[in-house]
Amino acid sequence: MPQFATLVLTRVIRPGRLDRFRGWATDLDRAAAGAPGHDGSVRLEQAGGFHHLLHRFVGADDLARWQASPAYAALMRAGESHSVGRAQAETGDRVSFALPSEATAHKWKTWLVTLVAVLPVLLVISTAVRALLTGWPPIAQTALSSPILTAVLTGLILPRVNRWSRFWQVQDSDGRVGKSRDRG
Repeated sequence: MPQFATLVLTRVIRPGRLDRFRGWATDLDRAAAGAPGHDGSVRLEQAGGFHHLLHRFVGADDLARWQASPAYAALMRAGESHSVGRAQAETGDRVSFALPSEATAHKWKTWLVTLVAVLPVLLVISTAVRALLTGWPPIAQTALSSPILTAVLTGLILPRVNRWSRFWQVQDSDGRVGKSRDRG
């Protein structure tokens, strides 16, 4: 009885390159489908710009040959122009993978991106509220500016900034997508 081998390629897309990624993923699926022992492919799109490409092979040797092939190497190099990624492989009928997500982002990178997004908006809103409501006590000015700041950040600024920087936030020191949930 064969021991199936499954390859999971997780990719986080660089800003503005989703169409290029989808073309690359189609090329990857076609090339993998032509590899000896390829048994099927699945693509999963996850919120936050994470994409998972699953390829199943009849056996570990078939998967190893595919990963050692010049076609696979060329496709992985090409993928770096529009995304960062992580490859995971397991053998067996029942396999389990820890899929990277937004939770795998480095905390210090998330902090830095948030600070860069919040500081200018905070300065503009607090300056405007202080100028318009000069007679109000500081606590009342803060009570008014806080919901405005929160609404602008939540609805407009942070989604765009996170979409732009997600690929950087989740990279480990090797430039791959990290998968540990307890990074600092």
